[in-house]
Amino acid sequence: TTFDQPTNLPGHKSTHAQHSLYPPRFACLLTGILQLFCRMAQPIFLGQLLQFYLPTEKEVSMEQAYWYAAGVVFCSLINILITHPFMMGVLHLGMKIRISCCSLIYRKSLKLSKTALGQTTVVNLLSNDVNRFDVAVIFAHHLWLGPLQTALCTYLMYLQVEVAAVVGVLLLIAFIPLQIYFGKMISVFRLKTAMRTDERVRLMNEIVSGIQVIKMYAWEKPFAKLVDAVRSHQPSSSTSSQFARYEIKSITKTSYMRGIQLSFIMYSTRISIFGSILAYVLLGHNITAEKVFVLTCFYNILRQTMTVFFPSGIGQVRTSRSSKHRFNATIAGIFLKNASAKWTATQSDNTLTNITLSVTPGALLAVIGPVGSGKSSLFHVILQELVLNSGNLRVNGEISYASQEPWLFA
Repeated sequence: TTFDQPTNLPGHKSTHAQHSLYPPRFACLLTGILQLFCRMAQPIFLGQLLQFYLPTEKEVSMEQAYWYAAGVVFCSLINILITHPFMMGVLHLGMKIRISCCSLIYRKSLKLSKTALGQTTVVNLLSNDVNRFDVAVIFAHHLWLGPLQTALCTYLMYLQVEVAAVVGVLLLIAFIPLQIYFGKMISVFRLKTAMRTDERVRLMNEIVSGIQVIKMYAWEKPFAKLVDAVRSHQPSSSTSSQFARYEIKSITKTSYMRGIQLSFIMYSTRISIFGSILAYVLLGHNITAEKVFVLTCFYNILRQTMTVFFPSGIGQVRTSRSSKHRFNATIAGIFLKNASAKWTATQSDNTLTNITLSVTPGALLAVIGPVGSGKSSLFHVILQELVLNSGNLRVNGEISYASQEPWLFA
C-alpha cells in the first residue's frame, strides 16, 4: 500500500500517503460550483417574483411570474439533487481515510514489543482521533466555497441596496475571528484532554492486568486515588474531595466554547440584516418588501456558509491536525531498507551498500566503525544530504541533529 512505500522526499508523513491514496475529487468541485450558482440564483428569482405582488404598477406579467416561480422551485430541486450525493461522496471519502489510518495503526501495533505497546496510545487513537477525519472532510470543502460565496452574495446585494450591503457583510465577517479563536481553543483543550486520557487509559490497562493482586491485598482505595490523581493532575496524596478533575474540566470548557460558537448562528445573521436595512434607510432610500426578502435570502445563505460551515471547517481541520500529529507520533521513526549511496556518480564503489535500519522513538542506536567506514555518510543520508542510488528511506516525525563540530554562520 501507499503507507508502506517509503519515499526519499523530505518531511514525509502520513499526509503525503493520504493525498496519494485520495487525490482531489473534481466531481466534488463541480457539484460545489453548481450548488453555488443555484443558491445564488434563487433569491434573484424570488425578488423578481415579489415584484408581481407589489401594489404599484406591475413590471412583471403573469407569464413572467410563473417562470420566476418555476425558477425558485427548480433551484431548490437542483440544490437537493446535488447536496445529498455530494454529502455521501465526502462521507465515503472520510470513512476511507479513517479505515486506512485504523489499518495502519493496527499493523504498526502488531510490530511493537510489549514494552513499547504499553507506552503508546493505540486505544485512544482508534476510539477518538481517527473519527475526526470523517467530520473534517465534510467541512473542509467549505473553506474555499465560503469566501467565494461571500463575494458573490455581496456583489448581488450591492445591486439591491448599494453600500448598505457592505455594512451588513462586514458585521457578519466581524464574528468570524471570534469563531476562529474559539475553534483554535477547542483544538487546544481537546489535545490536552487527549493527553490526560492517554495517561489514564495506560494506567487503567496496568490496573486491569494486575487486578488479582490489587483485590487480594485490598489496594482498591490507593489505586482509586492514583486514577483520580491522573484525572485531576494533582499529587496522589490529596484527598478525593480536593480533586479538580482536570480532564472533566477540559471537556466542560470545550463544550462551553462549542455552545458559544454555535450561538453565533442565531443572532449574527439577524444583526447583519438589521445593519444593512438601517444603513440603507439612513442613506435616504425607501425600503420595500422585495429588498427585505432578497436580503434575507442572501444572508441565510451566508449564515449557513460563513457562520456554520466555514468556522466549523477551521475548527475541525485544526482538530484533525492535532489528531494527525498524535497519529504521526505513533508511527514516528527512521527507516532504511536496502539503501545504497555514493557521493559521486563516477565513484566505482558505493559508500553505503544495502543498509537496513530501523530506529523508533526512545531507542538508542550507536554506529561504530573505523575512519572511512561510512558513519558520517549514513547521517547525511538521514538528513537528505546524500541521495540514495537504490533502496528506500522513510523519516516519520521530526528529528534533531547535534553535530560533533559546531557550524558557525556569519
